[in-house]
Amino acid sequence: MEKLLQDNNLKITKIRIAILEELLKLNVSITAEELFEIISKLQNVNLSTIYRNLKILVENNLILKVTEINGETYYRYNKQEHIHHLICTNCHEVLPLEDCPIHDLEHKLELKTGYNIVSHSLEFRGLCPKCKEKTRLK
Repeated sequence: MEKLLQDNNLKITKIRIAILEELLKLNVSITAEELFEIISKLQNVNLSTIYRNLKILVENNLILKVTEINGETYYRYNKQEHIHHLICTNCHEVLPLEDCPIHDLEHKLELKTGYNIVSHSLEFRGLCPKCKEKTRLK
């Protein structure tokens, strides 16, 4: 992670390394508060420091920021690839999707707009089979 920060002309700090390592290890989108809970167990840090460093890492395209319809903001490590998930709205289980259902759309958008699309993300939200069954039994 130190080389990644150095290559992007960013100061190498324990907090930035911890943020990048945790996001890479988790491989899912999480909130700043969830990240704070994890990192604060490893080192002394406050939530404002997490937010400040997330902003810097987003600005330098090392992590991605996604704001959901409900206003909640999530962060994930930027692997420079597109990611697709099914996410349970009840238990928050995340199921990665193997195939990309929108490659054709991406290509059409490039032709129509002249953009060179370098990445995209797609998340479907709903109830997983376990939560759906629990809801049905109530």
